[in-house]
Amino acid sequence: RDLGTTSVRWRNAYVDTYYGDGSNLTGISAGTSLSGSTNNTICTVTGANAIQGESNLTYDGTNLRLGTTTAAISAGIGLMIADAAGARIKLCDSDQGVTASDGFEIIQSNNGNAFIYNRENSPIIFGTNNTERMRITHEGSVGIGTDGSTYELEVHDGSGAAALRLKDGANNVICDLIAGSTGGHLRTTYNHPLLFSTNQVERLRIDTSGRMLLGTTDTHGSDADDIVIATSGTTGITIRSGTSASGNIYFADGNSGTSLYRGR
Repeated sequence: RDLGTTSVRWRNAYVDTYYGDGSNLTGISAGTSLSGSTNNTICTVTGANAIQGESNLTYDGTNLRLGTTTAAISAGIGLMIADAAGARIKLCDSDQGVTASDGFEIIQSNNGNAFIYNRENSPIIFGTNNTERMRITHEGSVGIGTDGSTYELEVHDGSGAAALRLKDGANNVICDLIAGSTGGHLRTTYNHPLLFSTNQVERLRIDTSGRMLLGTTDTHGSDADDIVIATSGTTGITIRSGTSASGNIYFADGNSGTSLYRGR
């Protein structure tokens, strides 16, 4: 049944549910409805609390998207920002400034390049387990295990040896550079030689038996193969001493007394 008449108005009414299609409602301010809206679009309002229109931001109950309604997020819950001119997230410490040259940015440019920028005169710090692990200083030095690197790359372990490992996974070749309690180490870890090159040409190698081969990879199979020097021309060794000192080669068969020089 009808409640009231067209000449009777209710100042205040508290109703749990309205029924009907709303076609006969009047007196509602313009700008409160939108047509042709996109699903999950977030709308904006004017200062007078009237609906103004759709923003460029959508939320489907799981993912938040800015600049796109179709871009997919591979897994989990995420934030997607998309624009033909590139997209970015910018974080600023307002005390440091909020201009284009301030803050920290994660950028995807319009040609597909990805950037991580700290535009401030400060480092970028990486951490795990609530502990700093690596930083790039404001001068471009990279420190792993240290916050005070002044070199292009510094690896530091405050509890023991620091190591840099390079690995060819396809051939299981590993080369380590280690600073330890007994000194500096350059080594291979499996049955592979250690090679030294200049101008992209091998000059010297230490083979897996510990023999030093200079200018060759062949030990020639003799009893005098611990050090092998080979060239395609005249070959020799020079021992240069001071003008008041001697140059010596000792042949030893022991490590004390006359055995230091009595080798045959």
